[in-house]
Amino acid sequence: MTSAYPSAILVRGSGIVANAAAALLKRALPAARVALLKDGPAPFEVGACGAVMEQFHRKVGIGDAMFVREAGATRISATRFVDWPSGRDDALVPEAGEERFRGGVALHQLWLRAERDGADALPALAPLLGTGVQDGGFRFEASRYLALLERLAAHIGVETIDDAGEADLTVDCRPTTDRRDWEDWSSHLPALTVQAGGEAVPAAADTVRRDDDDLFWSAGARCYRLSPGGLTPGRRASAWQGDVVAAGPAAIAIPPLYGLPLTVALTDLLRLVQHLPPHRDAAATRDEYDRLTARFHAAVLDWAAAPFALGGAGMTPPAGLAEMASRFADRGRIPLREYDFVPRGAWIAALVAMGLRPRKLDPTALVPDSNTAARLIAAAS
Repeated sequence: MTSAYPSAILVRGSGIVANAAAALLKRALPAARVALLKDGPAPFEVGACGAVMEQFHRKVGIGDAMFVREAGATRISATRFVDWPSGRDDALVPEAGEERFRGGVALHQLWLRAERDGADALPALAPLLGTGVQDGGFRFEASRYLALLERLAAHIGVETIDDAGEADLTVDCRPTTDRRDWEDWSSHLPALTVQAGGEAVPAAADTVRRDDDDLFWSAGARCYRLSPGGLTPGRRASAWQGDVVAAGPAAIAIPPLYGLPLTVALTDLLRLVQHLPPHRDAAATRDEYDRLTARFHAAVLDWAAAPFALGGAGMTPPAGLAEMASRFADRGRIPLREYDFVPRGAWIAALVAMGLRPRKLDPTALVPDSNTAARLIAAAS
């Protein structure tokens, strides 16, 4: 084949991820024929995603005002864990938390010192890590957002077809029960089904509450009930095989907390676009995409597993999370990790929320006297 590759792209699926893939690929390769084959009805989807949604919207041409108007979108700054088996009650994990310093000392280290010393009126940790809504993720009405993507895709020239036909590249976005070439994460994550669980009170922070084996997740203006059951969590070991790329629910199955499924799907799709257009026989390009995807998915697993493996739910921490927890338990530090999409402040807040405390404080936290430490904490709260 001598012409540009791919010149004909087929996207399979009926939900948000499929329509997002079709729109993104058409924007990236306007000369290519991009066709969408809607295999069955749209799946039940959760209207939640991380900050990567902004990058996706810039690529496809969805403005902030349009997103808010058409999908009822709001920003979310944090997730609050209520009635969790371990850790502090009502613990808040900021989505865009930062490791902040005052006087050369990490504020969370001063907070840990104050907690250890039994300080009176200990403030919440989250404000010391930053909880700005402007840097958080998004919550929206899934059905309205799907309709917006469908209109956008049709407007920019994505074709909707009834039969697959021929294509140079197929992007499969359909939920799958095919577990061939599948990495099983069931020892790290529970299998959960998701359903609407009643109305939530709109707030700047999500709330995750345990009730026996169920989780109740208030996200934006919706409440979801996550109950045991459903597909085995995990990922496809090789997402790009031949001329077929698995994306979204075809590539990974994880609980939807923090809006992780759509966050992962959009991140993977943006990475796919960066690797196009390769030649048809560009095995090295496919291998590099799979390598980077595997690194990112490993970081996703660590973040998704933290509440279940460290919060008293009885799951086994994956290797990356176990190392993270071990480093934090040593001196309260977060190791620098390549491809970790979670800000360091969010990791700090999450580990504290799950009950982890360092055996020893960082020596820098012991330098200020107690009055100075209290003033630094108060000024930053």
